[in-house]
Amino acid sequence: MHRQSQISRRGFLRNAGGGFGMIALASMLSQDGLLAHGPESPGTAVPGLSPRQPHHEATAQRVIFLFMSGGPSHLELFDPKPDLQRLNGQPLPESFGPVATRRNVERNRLLATRRTFRKHGQAGLTSRTCCPISPVR
Repeated sequence: MHRQSQISRRGFLRNAGGGFGMIALASMLSQDGLLAHGPESPGTAVPGLSPRQPHHEATAQRVIFLFMSGGPSHLELFDPKPDLQRLNGQPLPESFGPVATRRNVERNRLLATRRTFRKHGQAGLTSRTCCPISPVR
């Protein structure tokens, strides 16, 4: 018999998106005076962690939060590794020292990126050439 997973809305908001949904919920409940233990409740604040007045008054009306799990790594997009390209297919060099993992990763061969990098823009930022937003010159 298949048991349906029981997850509450608060549990979902706490776990989804790194907990940012729960932060938004707590903020909205606090604004409406519905938060059970808000900063205005005496004796609930942890010393040193109580809310402080911001340096500047907030002006943002809305926020677009993008939690993009599984997107390309910044290491693949903006961090070229010429030595990794040179050592592609070879075992990890002894100079790296011992590698202790549960999956015997030390036996795996190094895998370089299949993409190329080049400098873009006036600042000369090195980035991967496969991205559709990369300027072509």
